[in-house]
Amino acid sequence: MSAGIFTGGATTTAAVLEPPAARVFRQLLEALVFEGLIPLEKLRFGPGDRATGFAPVELDVGPCSIRCEARIGAFDRFEIRKHSAVESTSGEPLGLKAALALLDAMKADPERIAAIQEELRHTVRLCEWNEIHLGASTWERRHLSYEELDPRLHEGHPYHPCFKSRIGFSEDDHGNYGPEAGASFKLAWLAVSRAHLDQKLPCDEHRFFTSELGKAAYNVLLERSQAAGSSFETHGLLPVHPWQWQAIADRYRAEIDRGIIIPLGFCGDDYRATQSLRTLMNDRDPRKAHLKLPMSLVNTSSLRTFEAPLVASAPRISDWLSELVASDRFFRNSAPLVILKEYAAALYHPVDADERKEGELGCIWRESVHSELRPGEAALPFNALSMIEGDGRPFIDPLIRRFGIERWLWRLLEATIPPVWRLLERHGIAIEAHAQNLILIHQDGWPLHLAVRDFHESLERVPGDPIESLRELFMDTVFIYNLVELERLLRHEYGFSEATFWGMAGSFMTGAGHRTPRLTTESLMRKKLYGSRADEFHHEVANPFHSY
Repeated sequence: MSAGIFTGGATTTAAVLEPPAARVFRQLLEALVFEGLIPLEKLRFGPGDRATGFAPVELDVGPCSIRCEARIGAFDRFEIRKHSAVESTSGEPLGLKAALALLDAMKADPERIAAIQEELRHTVRLCEWNEIHLGASTWERRHLSYEELDPRLHEGHPYHPCFKSRIGFSEDDHGNYGPEAGASFKLAWLAVSRAHLDQKLPCDEHRFFTSELGKAAYNVLLERSQAAGSSFETHGLLPVHPWQWQAIADRYRAEIDRGIIIPLGFCGDDYRATQSLRTLMNDRDPRKAHLKLPMSLVNTSSLRTFEAPLVASAPRISDWLSELVASDRFFRNSAPLVILKEYAAALYHPVDADERKEGELGCIWRESVHSELRPGEAALPFNALSMIEGDGRPFIDPLIRRFGIERWLWRLLEATIPPVWRLLERHGIAIEAHAQNLILIHQDGWPLHLAVRDFHESLERVPGDPIESLRELFMDTVFIYNLVELERLLRHEYGFSEATFWGMAGSFMTGAGHRTPRLTTESLMRKKLYGSRADEFHHEVANPFHSY
């Protein structure tokens, strides 16, 4: 088989590109309406189109007078037809200026508004950089292997308007360290005083770093550390993203002067960024670990440093979850689930009380999906399933034509929903199964089973009554902010019935716990406007599974 799951013909991006500024405006307005920050009563709907469900809509928000075509879909997700949002009087397309004005109309702290506005500007800026410097090459993706494809899924979050904000990155940084450009780079390394270094390794430290780095590179780092006056007994090794060390090194001048931290320079294999930016893949050997490294930048919803108290627990959680899955015959016989274990972790504990330093230096080693593939199997990032390629057709179009839409979709849902539902319904565990954390294992495009990842910050367990306590995380990540995007694609491109899609999806969940009339879902924009990192914001939505 080829490196990718199928090949496509000649591509042209002109017909499919939505201007970045128009997309930012569309997603911002969709989010504000969906989360009730712009009440539905302010929207004036005209008669809808029976075939598509879209209807003309007019609304006024602050200085913005808006006309578009929109619909309210499953889970009350507000959807605006691409390219339809214009200024009511002039008919001019609405973009960044209108998005900034929408935010000004929100009753929030002016500094918070200004910060989000800068995120929107930077999102547009970096998207336009991609168009200028990468062009059509970013849209020709069907033939790519998993390792080639993942970083070129450049579209970013399909719901959040700050989908490529990366505040802290210059355009040069974006080119050097962003996943889209595919640049490779070496890691910076530190020797850190063991009094301030927490390591959770699966084996002896010498054996671990010899395996991860190779004997030659490990010896180089030991020699550099010894030459600087430290020893294996006093200091341990810690990798750092090169951008991160450049950005924060000045804050650690006192620690460097005291010998608590010793910079060792660059060493080891080259790495490339994955689509999640701070997780890096080995550029030489796809079977080697992916490294998750903190970065002091803001992207989409949050600051991308580590939640320090959770880092040390990563290997224990992975081991526990892996053993649980291995002990349940359902996963062996009915719905296989590959757990990509976070098998090692290290974290620097700051000397002083500078809160910025908490979670700024650390590393989590995670199994790569390539190391888990059997002969004949290949892997596909789940969010690729909802993408449009440069020929104007869906990424999955060859699969739809080969297998038939209903047959292929049924098998996809059968491979996706039951294992995540089993964790919830049987074991009281909810994982953050959004599109970037799910990997589809397939054989020539036919879905086989899932691989899942990223547990230390995003796994919840409540024994006793899991459906009520954990349903929100399950519904959010599997459906509301994930499979909704696939449903939209199939409806737009193939006329596939929305009701049929959710009827099929609902058939893979047993019991009545998912049939409540209304659900609580996370309010991502409301949190960004009014909350802190630890705050929770929610709103209620209609549940399409209630009627099935």
